Amino acid sequence: MRLPDFKSAMNQLSERQALKTRRPFPSAELGNLVQSLSFTHIIGADFNAKHQTWSRSTNTRGRTLQNFISLNHLKVIASLSPTYWPSHINRHPDTFDFFITNLPNRFSTEIINLNDPASDHTPVLLQIGAHPSLKKSRPTITPGTTNWNKFKDTISNKTTLNIKLKSITDVDQAIAKLTDDIQKAALDSSTQNPPYSQTLNLSPELRRFIAEKRRARSKWQYTHYPADKIKYNFLSNKLKSLLKTHKTNLYIYCGLRIPLPQFAAQTTHLLSQIRKKRIFSPKNYQEYSNLILFPHQHYICRQL
Repeated sequence: MRLPDFKSAMNQLSERQALKTRRPFPSAELGNLVQSLSFTHIIGADFNAKHQTWSRSTNTRGRTLQNFISLNHLKVIASLSPTYWPSHINRHPDTFDFFITNLPNRFSTEIINLNDPASDHTPVLLQIGAHPSLKKSRPTITPGTTNWNKFKDTISNKTTLNIKLKSITDVDQAIAKLTDDIQKAALDSSTQNPPYSQTLNLSPELRRFIAEKRRARSKWQYTHYPADKIKYNFLSNKLKSLLKTHKTNLYIYCGLRIPLPQFAAQTTHLLSQIRKKRIFSPKNYQEYSNLILFPHQHYICRQL
């Protein structure tokens, strides 16, 4: 059994790769593929093209591909780390494996480089989510609102300059003490903001009607067909009716939780404020009318 010459095999592989790189980018074939797909599509491949949008440099194939992406209103989803790891000493790691897609912006995407050393190209994994990913809060030593005057005074009182710095141990201890003083002063001078409440007050049915109404409005604004306008008006009126019922139920639910003495005190205070003004402005008259007709709901509206 005769084994092939390894050096000649590598030379042939390098020649084929160089010929593939010099070959122009097949924009026509890619255009036919995009036209044959459905409205929403994702294309992932080893495009063997370089552009600064997804790569560390730019070549002719990359410019052609970028022009194709721009003309067809597509977007690139590429990994931040390289996906091509050449064995040649004169070549650098680069990103050749990525995705082009026309996914709507409401879908969140995350690409992960699996770093599998099976070949000179590492596989990538694309994750698509229907909900946008929550933005992670940046690490900070001053959470909330910081009173910088108090921070300056605290640092001035705690910092001592008459310390010895004769040895490495003394320097390390001084650095540790200064760091600890800065962190404690920052925490003592900061006021923690209340956490953001992500409580959703709308029911799934209302959310579905809101989404349908927005789609109908967008379609009517694009086509201006009478049938689309009728559908949009129907969904809009239906949504207004559902929101009115939802608000009424919310008022009743919150009203049952309000103590009667507290409600009476708030009502008396509002009436006394209106009587002192003597002259009824439109705003005061509306408040007075709502208070007489719907006193319980008026108090709840002011609380919400």
